[in-house]
Amino acid sequence: MMRFDHAGWKNESVKFRSAAPLCMSNIPAAVTKRAQREERRKLNNMLMCGGRKRFYFSLPSSRELKNIVKLPLLEREDKQKIIHIWKERYQNDKYVVVDHINIGKYEQIKNNCKNNSHFIIPQRNQNGYTNFYSQFIDHKLLFITALEEYNKLRANSTPYVTLHFFDELKSKEIILTKLNIVNNVITKNQAIKFYNYILSFYSDGNYFPYVSKFNNDSRNFHYDVFIDKFKHMF
Repeated sequence: MMRFDHAGWKNESVKFRSAAPLCMSNIPAAVTKRAQREERRKLNNMLMCGGRKRFYFSLPSSRELKNIVKLPLLEREDKQKIIHIWKERYQNDKYVVVDHINIGKYEQIKNNCKNNSHFIIPQRNQNGYTNFYSQFIDHKLLFITALEEYNKLRANSTPYVTLHFFDELKSKEIILTKLNIVNNVITKNQAIKFYNYILSFYSDGNYFPYVSKFNNDSRNFHYDVFIDKFKHMF
């Protein structure tokens, strides 16, 4: 069995990139009939000053695959064996979700996130929806945090979830992915939904226009229309 080696890497600190001056007045942190008006008011200036707000965070996992696995040994295996080893290692870890994607999907995500690093992730709850905010730090790392927390704490906020893309095995025609649950209020099932949501909106041509509008024409990003159209995904 392949041995995974977590030793030998220093804890890496990463910060949220300066937020674009998005118009967030139509993106409430939580949606209920009673609270909707107040939430919209409070979030009116949520990211308008985002360019001056940053926070630092020590990653729960290295950004380099060689610091997580015995990479030279893994490279000797074929594609299917690599996938099996990768998934088997974390199958009982309730704070980690691992997967793989093909090169084509990775390149699509890489290209699409370049100028569209921000998005929202609505999650259904008993009262309606709670929104999370996602940001690609670069094409290999994504942070997700609660929109309400980011609004309140700004520089003191921390991600609830991190998502890594490892491209060291491109020669095997696979990209390994690893999602870490940092805040245990997020369940593994929620994390899997986050993961699939990000992949869908950043790689599917039917979904990506909404990401583009959110980043480049956010005043015309209509939250209620978006919720109605994609509520099956939340």
